[in-house]
Amino acid sequence: MSHPAETGAPIPIPVTEQLPDLKVGTSAIAVTGVIDKCTVGILEKHVARALGRQPRVLVIDLTGVRFLSAAGVWALIQARAIAYEQSCEVYLRGVRPNVHMVLRAQGVDGLFPRI
Repeated sequence: MSHPAETGAPIPIPVTEQLPDLKVGTSAIAVTGVIDKCTVGILEKHVARALGRQPRVLVIDLTGVRFLSAAGVWALIQARAIAYEQSCEVYLRGVRPNVHMVLRAQGVDGLFPRI
């Protein structure tokens, strides 16, 4: 049996769609692992599902993210744009220093308030 990366299939990243201690009108997802061009579609799918609930607030928990590529940054920017159209605010939780460095290098760290 071949590894998903060898077949071109997306490598799954664990995503949890509900987090404890959230207020009504808030949707959340928690992502772990690596967010790159191979896995970004999974993140996009879960963000779309969360935004489909029409929340006022979307929390994206990145505590477990070990690596964020430019593709992942772009997905976060797109999520923010779609959320904005729905009058929804996007917050990031648990941004590790290495992920913050990528956001800062891309010039978008100020776009995402932290909780």
